[in-house]
Amino acid sequence: MPSGGIATVVLQLFAIALLSCGASGSPTSQRSVDPPVARDTSQQSQDASATGDAAIAPDVSANASASNPADEAGAEQDIGVSDAVVGEVWTDGHRGVESCNDYRTVRWAETYTDPHGPRRNYGYDGYLFRRVAVRRDIGGVERVHCLRVYYPKERTTLGKPLRVADWIGPAWFRLIETTLSRLPWLHLQTVHAIVVDNRPILHGLAAFSRENPSEDARDGHTIWLNTRLFREANGWASGNYGKYWAYRVSIDGVSAHVQEADHDLFSPVLIHEIGHLVTYSVMNKSPSNPTCPDCARMCGDYKNCDDLQPQEREAYCVTSYCTGFGFASGTENFAEMYRWFYQGEHTRTLLDRHFPDCYGQLKEANAGWDAPWDLGMGSIGEYRKTLWESCGGKACRAW
Repeated sequence: MPSGGIATVVLQLFAIALLSCGASGSPTSQRSVDPPVARDTSQQSQDASATGDAAIAPDVSANASASNPADEAGAEQDIGVSDAVVGEVWTDGHRGVESCNDYRTVRWAETYTDPHGPRRNYGYDGYLFRRVAVRRDIGGVERVHCLRVYYPKERTTLGKPLRVADWIGPAWFRLIETTLSRLPWLHLQTVHAIVVDNRPILHGLAAFSRENPSEDARDGHTIWLNTRLFREANGWASGNYGKYWAYRVSIDGVSAHVQEADHDLFSPVLIHEIGHLVTYSVMNKSPSNPTCPDCARMCGDYKNCDDLQPQEREAYCVTSYCTGFGFASGTENFAEMYRWFYQGEHTRTLLDRHFPDCYGQLKEANAGWDAPWDLGMGSIGEYRKTLWESCGGKACRAW
């Protein structure tokens, strides 16, 4: 039985009885409209997670001008929810490395040479890279996770001029470190590399594996980011069904770029992107499986979008950015729920109250890891509600 045991099952059954939830996958009966009826529960398009602001990631199993990044990250075998254990107890499913010469100890960046050549789809041959280490005491032993951060010196592999090397620094690496540190080890270890080259238009892309590393760099363990996440303060962004507040960092009115090297900010937007990788390897047990969890499905998953009114299409959404642009699946919806679960106590409570099915799945996958705010890592305080299209651009819901 998954972690949580009999007590978790009883609590979940009790929540279901209280809320009188409808068909499998419906977030809650407390919505202002009834959930869409499931007509087709077949797996969504294989590119569902490669749309909008959370898809597409390069492979990090190839050799570089230094050691193999797969070795640095810990050659991970994918672990599912059913394998998780209560608390931070080291198991056969956990991965780590002995050491990591990260940005704090190594002064200069290294250059990556792709052994598959410079023309690999979504490749990043010739980029500079630095390492970021996450360290944690688990069972009296210091464990280390080591990931790489790649970025172009002058031009991207698409030929676009971009001098990330002129901007990137310790404050950027620190933001990645503090964000990963909020998560259970089984989750953070799914992230092998981050590529900052503005391939995503707004924030980030985190794709499932195409299982073709010699030609396609997307491996289900890498996130691409836009420099806006580091250089801009929080602000309103357009979703599919209205506007949502883009929490690039945990405090409004500041950006990571101007912070000191030891700042304590974290990035809820990056948590969202990590949520995609966790969905593949932890929830679905495979980096090549982008299936949306039942509890977060949208009308695109049910194949009935055309039959619904705008308010009905929004019924499953935790924020207005709940589907990928061009495909109405719930992969983004679950990533937003993942963000809610780890960004703060207030949104975790909202998730429990209004979307109990997904809350239950995330609590189970959390495997007993303490809430980050209980560990002194901070929390999003005043949460800005989504402005919904169906309400004329107003915050008409409890979330």
